[in-house]
Amino acid sequence: MAEVLHIVEPTLENNAGHCHNFIASLCAAAPPGQRFVVWAGRRAVSDLPPNAEVRPFFHRRLRRIESLLLFRKLLRGPGRVFVSTAGTADLLALDLAAPRKLEDRKASLYFHWSRPKRGKLARYRRVARRRPSLNVLAPTPLVAEFLREAGFKRARVIPYPLAIRPSESVRAPFRHLLFAGAARRDKGFHHVVDLVAHLAAAGSSIPVTLQSAPDHYDKLSAAVAGDLERLKAVRYRHLQLVPDAMPYAQYLKLFPGAICLQPYDAADFADRVSTVTLDAMSSGAPVVTAAGTWMARVISRFEAGQVVSNISPESLIGVAQRIRGDYPRFQANALRAGATLREEHDPSRLLAAISG
Repeated sequence: MAEVLHIVEPTLENNAGHCHNFIASLCAAAPPGQRFVVWAGRRAVSDLPPNAEVRPFFHRRLRRIESLLLFRKLLRGPGRVFVSTAGTADLLALDLAAPRKLEDRKASLYFHWSRPKRGKLARYRRVARRRPSLNVLAPTPLVAEFLREAGFKRARVIPYPLAIRPSESVRAPFRHLLFAGAARRDKGFHHVVDLVAHLAAAGSSIPVTLQSAPDHYDKLSAAVAGDLERLKAVRYRHLQLVPDAMPYAQYLKLFPGAICLQPYDAADFADRVSTVTLDAMSSGAPVVTAAGTWMARVISRFEAGQVVSNISPESLIGVAQRIRGDYPRFQANALRAGATLREEHDPSRLLAAISG
């Protein structure tokens, strides 16, 4: 019987969103006998596989102190601890809560991305000196490089786990332009609103589907709320707005026949994995994205979409029309990319890195 793995994920509230899919992929890839305890948001209701027990725990406003108390308990008990979306606050809380001598690989942290800030490197260095046994992991080379610079010499790149799904022959004709995922400014939601306004002014009839779900904890920034008000005023009759987060199976149905718009901020996503891109490729949906991003490198590698330097409405619609004119080829390339990426992002790799 394998020892229990405690997964700490305060943002897990339901079956929607990528934190659920992240954890579900690990559970599905686990060997027989492996058990998981998932410490989630206080309202969490989730249909994770039978080998996972969900324990509602975190309150949004008390998350930091609750993390400290939980780490203090888990690091002194049986099993291993895995922080699935680790950030600076998690690292500092774990350091403060840990016993003086921490067992090697007792705790693993997966840093999805890291934005350098003044004083951040110094804080990480202090923890690295005190906690050389921490197992720190990253999905991309630049994040791992930052962690090694901070003193975590064993920091490794482990691809973001992608749910294992059989290769599907999704041969759907073009059906819509799609913006999928949370409505956020760093993901270019305002650029897509500009695009819809442009299509309406031009008298276009191109179908557009926009998912405008809030981020974790139902957060919607004031800027995005303004974008949504602007979108309502446009009244583009070929627009379908999806205002809520969706169960994963339902969300995936958005992609076949889509051209996926990802006009993400190049600075924020220079080396930051997009699970929307991974889902789009697995579903045969070509992607339009900004130059200089992680997504752009994926798209260019497989010729599974178009990369733009100019994120104006005219530029976005121009490249989308080029994809639409050769849609079967781009769709085939996306499906080929999806098959390759599923192998590269096999969740068993992350499980192996956690267990050592």
